[in-house]
Amino acid sequence: MGLGSQETCGASLGFVGEQLFVGWCKSGSRSGMIERFDRDGDAWNATIIAEDALPAWSASSDGARVFYQSSDYAGYLPKPAPRR
Repeated sequence: MGLGSQETCGASLGFVGEQLFVGWCKSGSRSGMIERFDRDGDAWNATIIAEDALPAWSASSDGARVFYQSSDYAGYLPKPAPRR
């Protein structure tokens, strides 16, 4: 995860219930991905919500629906991602 700068988008992370959502970009990129992490024992399992996206996101109160924008600023509210 790159540090926010003019070349790299800043990260956006937060908990929704017991799920961790992270929007981030690789170092040197302004286009990122959004992932949801669910706890399974001692491990965190990642589910990709969006690629080629801005790091900002907004989730429903249960984390089932996530609104985000693609890197070209189009808005999306995809169907709920399957749970592990």
